[in-house]
Amino acid sequence: MRTVHVKASEIAKAIARAESVSDDWQAANLEILCIPSVRRRWRAINRRFPDLQIVRHTGRAHKGMSREDNMKAYWPEFAGYSLQYGALSDGNAWGWNSKARDERDGYSHSASATWDGARRETRCSFCDGLRYSYLAAIGEIKINDRVRSWMEPYGIAFVNDLESA
Repeated sequence: MRTVHVKASEIAKAIARAESVSDDWQAANLEILCIPSVRRRWRAINRRFPDLQIVRHTGRAHKGMSREDNMKAYWPEFAGYSLQYGALSDGNAWGWNSKARDERDGYSHSASATWDGARRETRCSFCDGLRYSYLAAIGEIKINDRVRSWMEPYGIAFVNDLESA
């Protein structure tokens, strides 16, 4: 398996996009999964789901909302994500948060619920490794070599291209 090299600058763009939509940290992981080279590897690792994808939903930014606000929200108005990995015989998508929901139905396409689905249904631990490696590269956290062990089995490597910038 050829190693996929993911640049810190790509992760920075993904995190910026996530922060424009949501203040949930899970949105960053979902956007990292949407980086084209990462998405291809994620889909290859999880080939039992041939239609695997993160779907972005447009709308108002979901920021600064409490749990109570979330429960009262009319979710089709908000930007967010859903995880889809197949189609049912009736044409509906099979996945997490993939149905348009109304105000009575809680979280719909929240980043946290979608990441929960991705984490439970797919192999994606490398995504945390990429995010943590980026945060370490910009000096926000310190990590140890164990983080690389989350990426290496999947043929993924973090490249700090911010050092030369």
